[in-house]
Amino acid sequence: MKTKKIKNITLNDLARMTQAGFLDIDKKFGAIDKRFEAIDKRFDAIDQRFEIIDKKLDVLEYEMRARFNHLEKLLIHEYQNRIEKLEDQAKELQADFRRLIELKR
Repeated sequence: MKTKKIKNITLNDLARMTQAGFLDIDKKFGAIDKRFEAIDKRFDAIDQRFEIIDKKLDVLEYEMRARFNHLEKLLIHEYQNRIEKLEDQAKELQADFRRLIELKR
């Protein structure tokens, strides 16, 4: 049976192996950091787009409210005019009816 020779490992050897492992991990984390930076840039761009959309929606909401308020005022004014005309016509009819009754007496 053959026996394997065991190489004596020194502290310096262990230190080099540990350093090599850490350097390899550091490289991998560097690549991950770059990916996260790219993702952060994309999120920043998305945030900017959402801010633009929010501003546009604010303007649209303001314009829609203004249009609605204007339309509401127009409708209220129109209905008030119609009601006043109908009240005037009702008063005229009432006056005509009273005159008719007076004539028949």
